[in-house]
Amino acid sequence: MRTSVFLFLIFCGATLRSVAQVTDVDIHGLFYCNENAEISRTWVFSENYSLHLRMKERFPWQIRDVILLNRENLLADSLSINDLFGVPPSKFIEVFDVLPENTNRYVIVHGNGATLITVEQNRISVVQKQIPGFGVQWKYGAVLALHGFTVGYERAGSTKQRIPDKRNFPFFWVIFPEQPTVRHWINRDMSDAIARTDFFPDKNLEFITDKTNYYRQYISIRDSVIIFNVPRSNKCFFLHLKTREVSYLQFPSVNKNECYFFFPDAQNHREYLVKRSEDSYLIYELRDRKQAYFRMEIDHVPIRFVNGRVYYLVETKMDGKKMTCHYLRSIDFDNDEKPILLEGIRIR
Repeated sequence: MRTSVFLFLIFCGATLRSVAQVTDVDIHGLFYCNENAEISRTWVFSENYSLHLRMKERFPWQIRDVILLNRENLLADSLSINDLFGVPPSKFIEVFDVLPENTNRYVIVHGNGATLITVEQNRISVVQKQIPGFGVQWKYGAVLALHGFTVGYERAGSTKQRIPDKRNFPFFWVIFPEQPTVRHWINRDMSDAIARTDFFPDKNLEFITDKTNYYRQYISIRDSVIIFNVPRSNKCFFLHLKTREVSYLQFPSVNKNECYFFFPDAQNHREYLVKRSEDSYLIYELRDRKQAYFRMEIDHVPIRFVNGRVYYLVETKMDGKKMTCHYLRSIDFDNDEKPILLEGIRIR
């Protein structure tokens, strides 16, 4: 359903500067709309609140703080990483990501490492200013440190290659805290490079190198398991941190212009398999990692699943200004068509 809706735009401080009428916006599952100028990133892990990265009004390329919006999408609290580490106003600390620890504990990964916070009763509380062994790494292709485990990758090619090029296929590795000089490879088979399509489209990203953070979005963590959605491989790998075991899920067959992506739900134990086919995304619910039941199709790339809802973004314009609309659409779990059978988990 498309209609005109009134949406609040949050600007500087705790004030709501204006109410803007946006036309031709799909309101089915609409969660929030904002003008790109001040809020650059959003993390939705709960139906009751969301975390956003707010930029400085006069210097929109500089990070101001992380803000908390409540269930009504009103500004409830904020946390300045710059103030936390005593950075002067002329500088700023880059914020790379927010990772969930459990239902209300989150890790903010930033340029000074990582900070553990809790969100309770519409307030952000700092539990640990700097977590040892946690943060962004850039040496030797490393992109992230998780609980003392360093995660990174290298490409098959030694020079810049276009993303679809087979030589640009990534090999992921992990360094265990007890073996700080040894890289343990997650995937090492060049024959896995079977597709030409990456799950996350980026038309402006023509070339990548080992030092970029492009493949960071293919790495996630849940319940002491690091998840590697290896692009163009048709496989998802799981590193179990407690046992050091590596297992993988073999996705159904695809052609060269299709690919799959594994998603865990951020709030419950459901798991999803999403198939990118041309410009649409087919969402399947996984059961026991053996059967995949089709649930729905959307036209935009999923970012996260939150308590049975899919979160994604839609870019639009209002009065010549770019707008980012955030959606949380409920998934139809009553649609039990004949499932797709998967080959299941294999342990190496």
